[in-house]
Amino acid sequence: MHRSELIQLLLDKKDNSRYLEIGIKRCDNLFRIKSKVKVGVDPAYQICRKYKFKKAFGFEKVELYRKYSDDFFNENPDGILNLGFNVVFIDGLHNFQQSLNDTLNSLKYISHDGFIILHDCNPISEARATPVERSYDEIQVKIENNEIEGWDGGWNGDVWKTIIYLRSIRSDLEIFTIDSDQGLGVIKFGDSQLLPFNKFEEVKVLDYQFLEKDRKNLLNLVSPSEGLARLK
Repeated sequence: MHRSELIQLLLDKKDNSRYLEIGIKRCDNLFRIKSKVKVGVDPAYQICRKYKFKKAFGFEKVELYRKYSDDFFNENPDGILNLGFNVVFIDGLHNFQQSLNDTLNSLKYISHDGFIILHDCNPISEARATPVERSYDEIQVKIENNEIEGWDGGWNGDVWKTIIYLRSIRSDLEIFTIDSDQGLGVIKFGDSQLLPFNKFEEVKVLDYQFLEKDRKNLLNLVSPSEGLARLK
């Protein structure tokens, strides 16, 4: 299951759907999605050539903001956040702190029956789970210095920690991870039992070996078919 497929399935259930995407990069995923309202945020986005025509001639109704996501949520430009959203897709900086910030901020603006989809929650190797503090540039430096053993070009960072942490502090959220497309974390309002990792610093220092030992339980990992069944 691809991220676009899951997002579209959730949006299609709404008559006046509203969609927010954090980390739009070249807008590929954003422009695949069909929604009455679409909002994209990225400090350095580019519009891929094949989509520029749609944007220029109004064939796609979409608002784009060239901002860091923290600034976007703090400033609420044009009052756009006041619309509320049915689905928020988060694919910004792939580290624990930023993915957590984006998720907690997004929770303030989703409808009660809305969803947050968090990408990159299930790294398949220690190399792909390499953490950074501030930016992807740190990965580039590590690559140049041959510091990442087994590097294959794919990077998920430590977004997986956001799943564990939220499952430890928010009993009002139902959270599971679909084992597809590098891990699609699904977050929605609902009751759940808490994991015991409720301190930010405790979760921050967890390593890939910890995840690997108990991945299914920690991420509440489910197959695509089971994930779809839970969403019905």
